[in-house]
Parts: sequence; structure tokens; C-alpha cells
Amino acid sequence: MLIDTCQIRADQVAKFHNTIRVFGWFHHPTEALAGIGVEAPGLLGVTSAVGLAHGGVATLGPNKGFSVQFLLTTDQFPPGATLEFTTTSGRSCRAGLAELAAEALA
Repeated sequence: MLIDTCQIRADQVAKFHNTIRVFGWFHHPTEALAGIGVEAPGLLGVTSAVGLAHGGVATLGPNKGFSVQFLLTTDQFPPGATLEFTTTSGRSCRAGLAELAAEALA
């Protein structure tokens, strides 16, 4: 998925009860990923990691991988949930969780 000049791809979107985990990669031509935020109904907590090794996109540069996991108050897939990717310069790219999941399935 291309948002502005940010390329975002979820390789895995997994749901287990009221926990969702997303693993994928992020690329911007001149900036690195600094963090990931989540907005979702019933959000209780988020943990994320950026700058992970991701062999599938090594030609784009090193450490493009990310993972984010979050806990919800319900075991339903959160409608309208979004992930916000922030770069080292403060650029922000928002992606819908449902769209990332659909792209991963395609």
C-alpha cells in the first residue's frame, strides 16, 4: 500500500481472542520508521518494534521490518482501526487495519 511516499505492507495480520498482531515492512526513500501508533475502539494497550530485519525487502535497505501487537476490550475485529506510522522526521502515514489485512490476503 502506497500512502504519500510511504510504502507499507502487512505480511501477517493475526487475531487471537482480543489480541491483534501485525508484522510487515515500511519503506520511505529518505526516512526511517521511528514508531507505530494504533487507534481502535476499546484499545487497552500497544507494544511495537521497528527497525527489524526483513529479508523480503532487503533490496530496499536494512531493517525495514516492524511488528505491532495490541490488546482490545472485545474479541471482535475492531471496525475503523488504524495504524499510524511515524518517521524520524515526524512524517505521519495512516493505514486502515482492514485494508492492510485485505492486502495481505490478496
